[in-house]
Amino acid sequence: MTAVSCAPLVRVTVNSASGAPFQTESSFLAMVNLLAFASLLTLIGVLMYSRHLQTTSTIESGGVSASAADRSPEMSHGRSIALNLSPLLIFIGMPMVHLLVPLWVFKATRQQNPVLAADAKHLLNFEITWTLFVIVGLLLSVVLVGLLILTALLIFHLVVTLQAAFSISKGRTPRFPLSLTFLK
Repeated sequence: MTAVSCAPLVRVTVNSASGAPFQTESSFLAMVNLLAFASLLTLIGVLMYSRHLQTTSTIESGGVSASAADRSPEMSHGRSIALNLSPLLIFIGMPMVHLLVPLWVFKATRQQNPVLAADAKHLLNFEITWTLFVIVGLLLSVVLVGLLILTALLIFHLVVTLQAAFSISKGRTPRFPLSLTFLK
């Protein structure tokens, strides 16, 4: 006896290393659950690694942190602006780069440039929060309300990212609304 499902099927064809096509079918629900699970695993890995970096960074720097007062108007803002615009790469098909770029910048600059490291930390907190919201939206997409939530989240992400880059270009500290604090 075969199982009957109302969920639409997704047919995927992949060419193997030998060139022979490999074709498989799975339900839309299974693909959404797989994407949500992969996003959650990446999120957990980034969060654990960034917490480890934060602990070692605080110990090495003696607890000194960067604040808005450290941001001088003469300072080149190019790196901070590029950092805050990097999450937009997900719109051209580069998944998880919105988490990996701020994590890499935080790791690479935590001793040399505390202002850039602080920007990366704030951006990473926002991106982790946004990814959690997207996972919830993916899981709710089975009930079609998730598609509305995902659309609203994408627009919100685009606006906040551009607003943060604009704030940095004006010499102000960017604000990330609805951001949970995972890294202090």
